[in-house]
Amino acid sequence: MKIYKVGVVGCGNIASNYDKYAKEFALTHLGGYKKHPQTEVTAICDINKTALISCAKCWKVNNYYTTIKDLLENHELDIISVATPYETHYKIVRQIIEIKKPKAIFCEKPITNNLIDARNLIRLCEENNIILVINHQRRYDRIHELIKERLFYLIGDIQKLTFWYSGGIINSGSHLFDILRFHFGDIAWIQADFSNYDSELDLDILIKFKSGLKGSILSCASNNFSIFEMDLLGAKARFDLIDKHMNEYDYRYFLKEEHELGPLLINKSEIPLSEKLPRDHFVRAISDIIQCIETNKKPISAGEDAYKALEAITASIVSAQNKGKRIYIPLKQEYLREDIKLPKIIGEFKKWEKKN
Repeated sequence: MKIYKVGVVGCGNIASNYDKYAKEFALTHLGGYKKHPQTEVTAICDINKTALISCAKCWKVNNYYTTIKDLLENHELDIISVATPYETHYKIVRQIIEIKKPKAIFCEKPITNNLIDARNLIRLCEENNIILVINHQRRYDRIHELIKERLFYLIGDIQKLTFWYSGGIINSGSHLFDILRFHFGDIAWIQADFSNYDSELDLDILIKFKSGLKGSILSCASNNFSIFEMDLLGAKARFDLIDKHMNEYDYRYFLKEEHELGPLLINKSEIPLSEKLPRDHFVRAISDIIQCIETNKKPISAGEDAYKALEAITASIVSAQNKGKRIYIPLKQEYLREDIKLPKIIGEFKKWEKKN
């Protein structure tokens, strides 16, 4: 069994720290690599020396550097994780490719902070035969695979969807739009407006998919509670998937039953997705990367999918800034400019940590 040598750029929460909140499964890049039988963490890198040393001690990594140049010149790496703020992704990936090319790059989401850089990042990886995987981890979640496989069985023909989220359209929107595309295909248009509270670009959105399905995406203030919930209404049932912190879920299932006053949706305690499901999304993502290296298959969470998630976020912001104007996707050339970029934000979990 081949062992792949790994380097990690960035030693923050998603690279290392979140694993202190769960022991059953990996919640970080380093946690995933340490658990996977075919990967060995060779070296790590961060410009923050305090975070770097703390991370090295935590994961018992002997080789750690404050520059990407030193990381790459001292090691032959097969896979490199880029777990840094999204506005740095393109510059870091370009630097990696210029110095020494790995077989694969596992990059955090959103892919970049603007669509021009996202296109260039994807092109660079393609031209250099580097596999690019973006950490939209719900694509590696067995519950979402099962919902996609069994949607008609669960609810019949889908009528409408509602998605509730907190944490802002940038922080949560990348996952949100990606998983909606995973289930329902490409987006036709978006209309958005700013919510009643001004927190990290909270937007309320109307969305139409190219299949004809319409839905609503509604924001909630993250200082009240955290929510990431997909509510699907079909011809015979309603299914509500409640995504909790640390890869945990709740479900609600309402089945249509005949009543003398007409058909009603009745809450059922038994849900037809009751089997125990694996929760190790990071380990499954790493297995996908290795399969891509060994078989040349397309990644489950590819750069092109991440581009389309970023395109939907951009369309939402542009729509809200233009009083709810309907923005069609793919975006027109007028919106594909370097000056149209995502602002820097503090993620929902970072804000929660500061409060506590």
